[in-house]
Amino acid sequence: MKDKPLDVLRVQVFDAESRQAVFDRPLFVAVSGKHKSQVDSALAQEQYRERYEVEPYYRFAKNQLLMDKLQTPNAEHLDLWLRIVQITSWLLFVARQEIGQIQCPVWQKYLPKNKAAQDQAQPLMTIAQTQRAIHLLFRTFDPSPFLPLKCKKGKGRQKGLTFPQRTRFKVVKKIKKSIRKLKNQQNE
Repeated sequence: MKDKPLDVLRVQVFDAESRQAVFDRPLFVAVSGKHKSQVDSALAQEQYRERYEVEPYYRFAKNQLLMDKLQTPNAEHLDLWLRIVQITSWLLFVARQEIGQIQCPVWQKYLPKNKAAQDQAQPLMTIAQTQRAIHLLFRTFDPSPFLPLKCKKGKGRQKGLTFPQRTRFKVVKKIKKSIRKLKNQQNE
């Protein structure tokens, strides 16, 4: 590791009024690379904060949208798969406004975070909450295009019409080729 130097930053957040630590443990961020000495510590902390906001989405996309499950040697197929994942994410983002409320189990609706979310006029749902509650939006769709098509039953045969009986064939059992050759040789 001598050829890979890094700086370790300790980030701790304090409340402006009470001067108490907001989180129990500090955050440690490593800064490495050729230009690490040119990176300001405040800038490094801000950059990490912006990256951290993306991490929950990546976890959701990998677990629920199967973003990392496609295995292909062709880069074009991978690009198409990632486009499908992006479209799905966008649809979930748009659907959160349509659903309009956080759905939680009845026994959890009295928890402080869920109660506060229900008291708000239009709570902002996460992508995971939207996925769990999307069935409410799907129920509002007209199901008729998705129902199986009805078909008419056949007329059936006319009264008094009879069909000839099928011819019965003798059952022929398959035997191994070597036994068959022996039988053929004996018959000759």
